[in-house]
Amino acid sequence: MNIRRIIAGVMCVCVMGTVLPSVGGKTAYSEAITASAADYTEGTDGVLTYRNYGDYIEITDCERGVMSIDIPAEIEGLPVTGIRIFAFGDCQALLSVTIPDSVTRIGDSAFCGCTRLTQITIPDSVTIIEGYAFEDTNLTEIVIPDSVTDIGENAFIGTPWLESKRADDPLVIVNGILIDGTTCSGNVVIPDSVVSISESAFYECAGLTGIIIPDSVERIGLDAFCHCAELKEITMLNPDCKIYDDIYTITNGYDNDRVFYNGTIYGYDNSTAQAYAEKYERKFVSLGEAPTKDMLGDVNGDGMVDSSDASLVLTEYALLSTGKNGNFSESVKKLADLDKDGTIDSSDASLILAYYAYVSTGGTDSIEAFLEKQ
Repeated sequence: MNIRRIIAGVMCVCVMGTVLPSVGGKTAYSEAITASAADYTEGTDGVLTYRNYGDYIEITDCERGVMSIDIPAEIEGLPVTGIRIFAFGDCQALLSVTIPDSVTRIGDSAFCGCTRLTQITIPDSVTIIEGYAFEDTNLTEIVIPDSVTDIGENAFIGTPWLESKRADDPLVIVNGILIDGTTCSGNVVIPDSVVSISESAFYECAGLTGIIIPDSVERIGLDAFCHCAELKEITMLNPDCKIYDDIYTITNGYDNDRVFYNGTIYGYDNSTAQAYAEKYERKFVSLGEAPTKDMLGDVNGDGMVDSSDASLVLTEYALLSTGKNGNFSESVKKLADLDKDGTIDSSDASLILAYYAYVSTGGTDSIEAFLEKQ
């Protein structure tokens, strides 16, 4: 058994007083917790225990006999923004939970082992659901809002909801995130609606022999293809895809303490696929030079993102604002909609100008990387 699975199992049966580091250098709430233990105070609110960080609250624990709970949006006048690791873990009497729209993150194993939990409301404020968050609950229907852009490994493992999703399609995709493909077999082509492959998405997928990952996929998580014993070919068509930098991300298995992959990784010259293969001594076959693709923000197609593109976006916005049909084709609309809100407006033009100013002063990030930091 992989050491990561052992750690995950321990997390689901032990109530922890401190944050447990996960393999790979990440911790639950790694983005939120940067301060020492002295920088928060603990308190209770009814059946809940929480941490007060001075400007926000995180729920850390709950009395185990609770059957139903509405988590408050505020405690001590501060917003409740997170549910920490194992906060409701093994609350076996719990039947339903309402999460307020102040919460942005549901932590690792937050509801793990709540075997009677049948109802939960996830608000539009939530952006991250961490690994094993709802493992072994009895949820049959889960509405995951579009705001959720990161779903951790095995977040819904052991739930009737996931089983029903698998029955419909072995590739379980939510909000463009491929969260589970462990029942796939043969050669699989991932649809181009997928932008991210979650951690452990194909973990120990014994029947998988080949897979084609489209250009739309921007990220491949840790252990995504770990211990796929029969995986012989993996093709990555996005030359800039972020592949989790770990030897376990793509493996057939291990023997004598050696992690191995005997298959072939296909990708473009100078791609991240090639870099990954070379670093971990995987066989790599080049698909040649990566084809030129349209650049986000480059609406006039001149290979640059600059003030002329912003001007065109503003002109389009003015047309649309007067009720007229715009001039942009569907493909150009996708390039112009930098904030991905489905509309072409002044905010998109502002982002183009901001990136133009950044590049003009020596910035080297791609526009996608630049936007991630905004």
